[in-house]
Amino acid sequence: MNYDELDLYIEKNLIGMGYKNPADVTPRGNLGVSLNKMPRGSMERVHGKDTFSKEALVEKNTSDTLDDEFYSFFNLDLLELANKSHIDYYRLLSIMNKDVLPKKEEVICLGFGLMLDYDSLAKLVSLGGYRLTLTKKADVIVKYFIENENYDLEELNQALNHYHLDLLF
Repeated sequence: MNYDELDLYIEKNLIGMGYKNPADVTPRGNLGVSLNKMPRGSMERVHGKDTFSKEALVEKNTSDTLDDEFYSFFNLDLLELANKSHIDYYRLLSIMNKDVLPKKEEVICLGFGLMLDYDSLAKLVSLGGYRLTLTKKADVIVKYFIENENYDLEELNQALNHYHLDLLF
């Protein structure tokens, strides 16, 4: 892993780095949202919940198909997806049976297991009730890995650990 390259990427893409107020920063690229409306952190909860809930999803969008849309991303055999996502098979089975609600970290791992592009991962995370944001270093690192088509979750965890950030699994 080339941390010098990742350092430069983070410096270039992390919104708010070196600034007191992220709203003073001109966004790099098309974020599609105002900085003033962005969540304060990638690991913070939407609607004050640690995991997404159907109620939280309904508050954001009144569509009855959100659950189906979220689960439509999973087109692999569950055992294969569990292995690629580094999620316990029985935990994944519980998620797919809608017995438990996945955490943001699990949704990101599922996206990596499915080898989604950044926009698709952002949509999946959003359907889960969370957000990817360029104001948090962990999310910028996730974007770096996807842009470089590196879906190795163990290497991603090593990078997160290198920057003293929470690991995905």
